[in-house]
Amino acid sequence: MNMRATAAVRLMSGDREPVRLASTTNLALVGLVTVDGVAAAAGDRILVKNQTDATQNGIYTASAGTWYRAPDSNSSRTLIKGMKVAVQEGATHADQVWNLVTNRPDIGDDDIEWEFYLSSDMVTQINNAANDIIATIIALTNAADFASRAIAAGTTLPSGMTYLRTAGYATAGDGGGALYKKVGAQPTHSGKFQSADGAWWEVVYLGQPMNLLQFGALGDDSTDDRAAIQGAIDFVSAAGGGILRGIPGKTYRCVINTGVTSHGLVLKPNVTLDLCRSTISLRCTGDVFGVRVQSNATIENGTVATTLSSSLSSGQAIYHTPISLGSAYGDYPTVGSVDAFASPSGWKLSNLTVTNVRADSPTPGGEMICIFGGAHHGLIEDITIPDNATVGIAIGMDWMPVGPFTGTDLAALNAAKTAFNSGQAYTLHPHEIDVQRINIGNMSAPNTGSFGSHGIRLSGCYSIRVDGVTVVGSTYAGIYHTAGDFGFEFAPTAVKDFRLKGIVFRNVTIENANNGYGVFCDAYADNIDAAVSLGYSSLLPTITTTDILFDNVFTQGSLTSSAIAGFRITYADGGEFRNCRARRHSAGVFVDSHVSNLKIIGGNYNSNWVHGIQVDPDSTAEDILIDGARCFSNGLGLGGADAGIYLANTLRPVVQNCTLGINGENFQDFGLRCVADVQDAIILNNYCDGAAGTTPAYSIASGGDYGVLAQFNGNRCRSTVTTKYGGVNIIPYDYVINSAGDVVLKCRASNAALVSATTPSGGSWKRGTIIEFDNPSAGGAWGTVCVSSGAPGTWKTIASINA
Repeated sequence: MNMRATAAVRLMSGDREPVRLASTTNLALVGLVTVDGVAAAAGDRILVKNQTDATQNGIYTASAGTWYRAPDSNSSRTLIKGMKVAVQEGATHADQVWNLVTNRPDIGDDDIEWEFYLSSDMVTQINNAANDIIATIIALTNAADFASRAIAAGTTLPSGMTYLRTAGYATAGDGGGALYKKVGAQPTHSGKFQSADGAWWEVVYLGQPMNLLQFGALGDDSTDDRAAIQGAIDFVSAAGGGILRGIPGKTYRCVINTGVTSHGLVLKPNVTLDLCRSTISLRCTGDVFGVRVQSNATIENGTVATTLSSSLSSGQAIYHTPISLGSAYGDYPTVGSVDAFASPSGWKLSNLTVTNVRADSPTPGGEMICIFGGAHHGLIEDITIPDNATVGIAIGMDWMPVGPFTGTDLAALNAAKTAFNSGQAYTLHPHEIDVQRINIGNMSAPNTGSFGSHGIRLSGCYSIRVDGVTVVGSTYAGIYHTAGDFGFEFAPTAVKDFRLKGIVFRNVTIENANNGYGVFCDAYADNIDAAVSLGYSSLLPTITTTDILFDNVFTQGSLTSSAIAGFRITYADGGEFRNCRARRHSAGVFVDSHVSNLKIIGGNYNSNWVHGIQVDPDSTAEDILIDGARCFSNGLGLGGADAGIYLANTLRPVVQNCTLGINGENFQDFGLRCVADVQDAIILNNYCDGAAGTTPAYSIASGGDYGVLAQFNGNRCRSTVTTKYGGVNIIPYDYVINSAGDVVLKCRASNAALVSATTPSGGSWKRGTIIEFDNPSAGGAWGTVCVSSGAPGTWKTIASINA
């Protein structure tokens, strides 16, 4: 029977309960079949990893009928890259551990790949075996020992010697010691030397970690170490991969110019560059890159710094960026020009400090970590970005064109669409990337009006998860999200359905957004929309439906008349702000033009210059839900008409379960203010704890603005609030849909507000609408009912009250 790991162990390790068996071939996933030479029993956990249709792979529970996925591995939430499962029995796989390669696959849609896991114990065993091999080689070949490579290089060595060992590179004990073997020709990498007798020697690699000094990288911050480091990377990658280590405290100067291959220091596949608290100092001249990361590569545990940035002829942000994935715009003019930089996967940036001295003027440029293109299934974690006064973006991700994209005018876009439809053009989009535990300092590059400094900026991405970020300061936006110029107009068909989906910002703090946004968000392909106005026929809507989530995001502004919104969303369909907070901005949240189906759930919006939440677009917003928000002490600008929640130019907004103001409120004039151009608002079960002065807690347009409300019910105030309600004089508290499909209201009003005590003075009303009198009197009517639809229709009193 299966041995069950404890829940605590699984939580700490991320592993899953052991499986009894693991497949070796495609299985039918039905019945109690033989797996890896053992008959499966009902209830056995089985690792299925060899299906012809790889979407069927996973951990299953065997049964006499159809197998089903195990509960701990049956959703994208529970299938996380790196999780491991041990196999207990089987002719082939007993006592093995397998590792999930695919991150958060969509069950039934994405391939689910598993690989044999090389545990740390096994690595130790292999290294011990390698040391035994080395010792044997030395014993059998009479290998000589030298204090350093320098001494060995200056020695005439016996012709029969085929191996030698050094205790250092320049001097004994400097960390550069290695085992060398004699080779017949000069090696192409930098782990080599030529002895005085003319023989060539190259370092012996058996999978053990190597260090940069063994390849001649001195780390003295004076010698150009780029070629030596690149040679080390090339050597380890060509050998199948492994670990390269820096020496603690060293600074490796890397001079990069347009004469350098690939215009950067290329971290190639399957290489882990463990800096071990050392620094890579990038000296960049011309339109070049810094460290360029390819698939299945890792850089970790040190500092990467651009310390010289000169002679740029292009403003592209990726140039001189310390760490980048992708390439520059225009590098892929044809689909055949795409290279290994375009869409790296399986990469990791971890435990790094990243800095950049690039300084564009007047508009800040450059980034600290830059992704241009289709990088995916990667991890950015435990990154520190110190204060910076010149660079525009700390971490940026942006889409990339492939093929003949020549401009944004109508002719260029029509040509791009023709190329796309013929398979000669498309766009790449960053996706499936986790960003976590990021500390960004004060990004203080000046805001020029159209651009400034950013903490994290995403453009044209999907499935990006950001968790645990602090931005000490920014001038344009702490977090910036956009669909990008073209959006997903030219994305491959398989990608289009994912556009702007699965993007999450969680546990983010923007300590000082200054006079910029804490968060800016749109889902708008602006260049496509501009072309549509000129006659372009778009392939997709220019405003995208998104499920972007901002969860527990806090932002603080400058609390001046120049401050702008903490959260601004515009040109978007969907999205959610959940338990967010904003203070010291112009408004905590500003819902701008062309926004629909936005949810603002919970959160605190207080101490802002004007309003807590402001829905006030130039073009109508629709179907905005505000539920459970707390808005108080806004209006610190002392404008005299400030509200916890302000609604204007909005269709069908819903405000419910909110707390507005505080007891003894001195600043916020209104709890909720709703002006005349709102239509069909639903306002339910809110509580106004306080309002400044004598302004109404709930201010709903004016007396005859009858189309503003669809429902107003359950709203309460603290007894000390002076004026509890003001505005429209017929208040709908409920509604029903009649057999004709019309919305029929149930309302309350004073009969004195009606013409002849029966008929509204304006508005359009449906037959069956009822107005209850909220000031009934003995001998009078209980209310009035519309007996003929119209504007205002025909009304008759109902239900006489006994005298």
